[in-house]
Amino acid sequence: MQAAEDTLVKAASGSSAGREVFYNLAEIKSAKRETDEASKCDEKASAVRSVMGQASYKLGLLAKERGDRQRAATLMAQVIAVDPVSPEAASGQSCARPN
Repeated sequence: MQAAEDTLVKAASGSSAGREVFYNLAEIKSAKRETDEASKCDEKASAVRSVMGQASYKLGLLAKERGDRQRAATLMAQVIAVDPVSPEAASGQSCARPN
């Protein structure tokens, strides 16, 4: 896993890093329980070129876990808008409506 992380960190430092690089780096950080770093990578993944549903979904779950229901709702609404038939969109439906 360290070799993959090293490769992704190097790729992420380039000016042409795609959202997949940041998303996969976030997956590694999450697996290592480095949630703050994973969140930063997911933020970058969702900001690159266009919204990436999976990264926004993970950020929405983290926002919900932290008690930020408004941010969770905003992020889940993005997920639903990007790919309304995805598993993430189906799962995020309840978060998309803040109570």
